[in-house]
Amino acid sequence: MNRYVIILAMMLSSIWSFGQEFEIKGKVLEDGSQMPLPGVTVLLKNTSKGTSTDFDGNFSLKNVPSGSTIVFSSVGYATQEVVITSNKELTILLKEDAEALESVVVIGYGSQRKELVSGAFSSVESEEILERNPVRVEEALQGSASGVQVNATSGSPGAALNIRIRGITSNGNNNPLIIVDGVNVGDDLSVIDPNDIEKLDVIKDASSAIYGVQASNGVILITTKSGRKESKTKFNYNSFYAVQETSNTLDLMNATEYGVYVNETEIADGNPLPYPNLSTLGVGTDWQDELFTTAPLFSHSLSASGGSENITYGISGSYLGQDGIIASEKSNFTRWTLKNNLGINLTEKLKLNTLLLYTNVKRRGIPEGGRGSILYYGANASPLTPIFDGTDGSGPSRGFSYIGSEQGIEIINPFAVINNTYNETKVNRFTGKLELQYEIIPDLQATSRFNFNYADVVNRFYNPLQYYGPNKVQNTVNVTNNQFVLDTNDDGDRDVYSLVGENVQNYFDYTWETFINYDKSFGDHSFKGLLGTSLQSIQYDGYFATGFLVNGPDEWSNAYLSNTQSFIIDDDDTPNGDPNDIQQVLSPFTRINEDRLYSIFGRVQYDYQGKYLFSAMLRRDASTRFGPNNRFGYFPSFS
Repeated sequence: MNRYVIILAMMLSSIWSFGQEFEIKGKVLEDGSQMPLPGVTVLLKNTSKGTSTDFDGNFSLKNVPSGSTIVFSSVGYATQEVVITSNKELTILLKEDAEALESVVVIGYGSQRKELVSGAFSSVESEEILERNPVRVEEALQGSASGVQVNATSGSPGAALNIRIRGITSNGNNNPLIIVDGVNVGDDLSVIDPNDIEKLDVIKDASSAIYGVQASNGVILITTKSGRKESKTKFNYNSFYAVQETSNTLDLMNATEYGVYVNETEIADGNPLPYPNLSTLGVGTDWQDELFTTAPLFSHSLSASGGSENITYGISGSYLGQDGIIASEKSNFTRWTLKNNLGINLTEKLKLNTLLLYTNVKRRGIPEGGRGSILYYGANASPLTPIFDGTDGSGPSRGFSYIGSEQGIEIINPFAVINNTYNETKVNRFTGKLELQYEIIPDLQATSRFNFNYADVVNRFYNPLQYYGPNKVQNTVNVTNNQFVLDTNDDGDRDVYSLVGENVQNYFDYTWETFINYDKSFGDHSFKGLLGTSLQSIQYDGYFATGFLVNGPDEWSNAYLSNTQSFIIDDDDTPNGDPNDIQQVLSPFTRINEDRLYSIFGRVQYDYQGKYLFSAMLRRDASTRFGPNNRFGYFPSFS
C-alpha cells in the first residue's frame, strides 16, 4: 500500500513540476579569464522573450517554464543553451568563437566584421531559417533575433506578420525597412522565398541612421544565396509537407446543455418549458467541429548556383501552397517565386552585379476578426440548429438553415456566409538591381546602382444576393413566398442586383544610388569612410469600381466588371437617360500620386586594436512627403 502511495506522490510531483514557472537568475562570465560579460543576449528559445546581462554580467528572467531552453549569445562567443529544470542560480561560461569573430555583418552600404560593429544588431543564418520551414520570412525572426517581436495579424493562409524592432513608435506604419541585396523593397517581405536567404541582419538604434527617415523602425538587411567563384554548378532541392490544424477550441454547450439553459431562462420568466424532453436533443450541431478541418501546407524549391573565375550566378524557383483550416476552397494562399543574381568581373577593377526577383501571389480569404467573422457566427450559433435545411439549394436559403431571431439579429449560419463569400487578391511583383563597382585605388571603391520595384495588385470581390433569415441585418434582399423580391417598387422593373467590385493598384519605384567606400589600416589603427547620394521616386496609381451584375448568372465565374452595368434610373426604375434620373452605382475612384526622396549620407568608422570602436554617421533627407516648410530632415548618430 505504501509503495502505491509513494508512486502516486512521485507522479503528482512530476506533473506539478512540469507546469512550474521559475524566475531564473545568474551571471555570465568569459571562460578562462572569469571576467563578467555585459550585454550578453539571454533569450527563451523559440520566443521573443529575453533580456541581456548588466555591466557585471548579471541577468534575471521571469516566468520561465520548466523544461524550456534559455539561449546565451554574444558577438565573438560560442552560443550556449541551458535546459531549465529548477530555479537554481546559473553561472554561464562563454568561450570565444574565432570563426564567429571573423564573420561579416551587413550594415548598410557596406559590411563589417562582427567584433568591430559598435551598434546594435542581430543575425539569423540560413540554417536557422530552413529548420523552421517558414511560410513567410517574418516567421524565421520569431525567437531568433533579440529585441525583435513578431506578431500575427491574422490566422488566414499567407497572412502578413507585424515586425516590431523598436516597439510601436507612432500611430502609423511601424514595420521596419527591408533591404534585399542592397535593394530597398519598403516593408514587404513577401518578395522573397525563405529558401533563397543566406543571411538576415537586423540593425537598430544608431546603426540604422544611415537609411534616414525610412529606418525609423529599424532595418532588416537580407543577403540572398549566390554562387562562389571557381565552383561547379550545385543543384539544391528542398521540399516539405505539413498538416495544419487548430490548437484550441472554445468549450461550448451541446444541444442538451443548451436546452437546459433555455429551459431555466424561460422558467425564470414564468414561461412553459420549450424543451420538456431533453433526452431527445442529443449532442446537436458542434459548429466548431464542423468548421475546423485539417489543411495541407506544402513547399517546393529548386536552385542552381556556381561560378567561374570571373562569373558567379544563382538561379532559383519555388512554389508554396497553403490551405486554410476553415473553408479551404474559399481560404487559401499560393506563391510562386523566381530569383536570378549574377556577378561578372568585366575587368580587373570593374564588376557588374545584377538581381531579378519575381513573385506571384494569389490569396483568397473569408470574413475574420471579431463580429462578422466566421468564428464569431460559429461560436454563437445554436447547437439545436442543423447546418443544412434539407432543401435542394435552389431557394433563397441556398440549402442552409436559418439561425432563429432569438439568437440575435446579427447571428447567422457561418456556412451560408462561406457559401456567399468570394474574395480574391492577386499580386505580381518584380524587383531588380543593376550595379557597377569600380576599384579606383586599392583602398577606395565606387559603387553606382539602379534598383526598381514594380507591383500590380488586383482585388476582386463578388456579393451575391444574400438572405440569412427573417430580420437579419446582413440581408441584402427580402424574401416573399420563398422567392427573392427583385422588384421592391412592384412596378415590373427589377431593382435588386448582386454586386461586383474591383480594386486595382499599380506601384513603381526606382532608386539610383552612388557612393564611395574607403578602407585603410596601418598599424593598430583602422579607418573606414562612406559618402554617397540617393535619389528615389515612388509612383502609384489605381482605381476602385463597383457595378451591378446583370449579364449572365449570379455566380463567381461571371463576376467581372465587364459583365456589370451602371444604372441611371428614374421613379419607375427605367434607365432612360432623363436628366433628373438618379445614379444607382458607385462611381469608379481613380488615384495617381508620386513621391520623391533625395538624400546625402556619410559614415566614419575607427577602431584601435579591435578593442576601442567609434562610429558616426549622418544622413540628410529631402522628401516631398515632408511639410512645405520643413522639406529637409537630418538623422545623425554616434556609437
